[in-house]
Amino acid sequence: MGVDVSKLTTNGVWASSDRACGRMFDRLTGAGLLENRLFVPLVMVSIREQTTPLDDVARIIRHVTREFTDREVNVCVSSLADPATREHRVYRLIELYEDAYGEFPHDRVHSTMRVHLPNERLDGQATIDRPGHTPISAWMRRCYDCFAPTVGPYVLPTSLVKQDGDFYSCAAFDVPENLRFGNVFTQPLREIIHATNQSAYVRRLRTVADLTAAVWERTDPTAARIADHEYYLRRRSPSPTRRRRFDHAADLLIKGGLNDDDTLVDIAAGWTELDQVLRIDHRWRGRYIRVDGAMDGVELNTWEPPFAREWFAALEIIEHLADPARLVSELVNAATKGVIITTPNPAVIDVRAMDPTHITPVSREELEAWGFKVRAEKLYRFGGDGLIAHRYVAATSENTDKDRRA
Repeated sequence: MGVDVSKLTTNGVWASSDRACGRMFDRLTGAGLLENRLFVPLVMVSIREQTTPLDDVARIIRHVTREFTDREVNVCVSSLADPATREHRVYRLIELYEDAYGEFPHDRVHSTMRVHLPNERLDGQATIDRPGHTPISAWMRRCYDCFAPTVGPYVLPTSLVKQDGDFYSCAAFDVPENLRFGNVFTQPLREIIHATNQSAYVRRLRTVADLTAAVWERTDPTAARIADHEYYLRRRSPSPTRRRRFDHAADLLIKGGLNDDDTLVDIAAGWTELDQVLRIDHRWRGRYIRVDGAMDGVELNTWEPPFAREWFAALEIIEHLADPARLVSELVNAATKGVIITTPNPAVIDVRAMDPTHITPVSREELEAWGFKVRAEKLYRFGGDGLIAHRYVAATSENTDKDRRA
């Protein structure tokens, strides 16, 4: 039985000198790296959050491009943007390489699926500048974030072997443990492959072309987060007063077209009850991102979304801000599908008296002036004491071309 190695992911710490770099590749080729039958092996060097000097990464690139053809070994650089500056270290790498070795071999160096550099060697990729339309789309209906906290948004039809030898039936950033089928250091590979092929996950893949659905079918029944949500909502459910805002927001999201491919950013998310309502009551399986100063130190008076996403929700938060209009404008500009807002209605209730941290009441007229459709509902104690606002974004070329790199 033969196994092709399609990708080796590394931080490049072993390339501290030309000799060390060459020795590592000698060991890899000696172990059969060039004997693949299906794939040209790819060495992917991660540089975004690694401390490996970029000189070492440049040395790896130089070795691969000088010693191997593109039919023997390829090299890739993985460099997510810094959320604070939106800068990629890959550009510094190029400068360093050219200072040391001359022209950077753009035609040989691939980028990650996040597309930091156009890769003209792949059909249709030269103009791609955001997730969702990458070569991996050939295998699944959509790929929008290879570092999503849940498996499903990013799944390759290949197996993953971690450094400790654990073998998983799909490649993902945080693959669930119930997709682990053995360890190559302690079990015969044939036994592991047999167990994988007999799994419900692989059997599902044989009958459908939707990898996302297959993974969720395998992982969802035992997903800890879903179980936690079910327990919270069904046994420790939020009070009817708190629950109203989440139900209204969830309904507007579903009516606006929220689907399992979408990402929802929840501003001032607190206990993430909106996520819980969506996943339990509506069986939503998309990506949820919590933004909350109490959890991550974000200062919402100055915060800006670092990336565009499909949906943003700001429930019971804008009245706490010195300049709500600023944040709302940022959310509208970053949303590719829509924004949902709830806030106390100053025409019915004394907003500042409700909470000493309420400093800026926002009226229905203001929300409408910002382009939102608004209705008054009972969210607290009286009829119409809360405002529920939504703004759906029309699908235009401007919206779909927004930079959504993460």
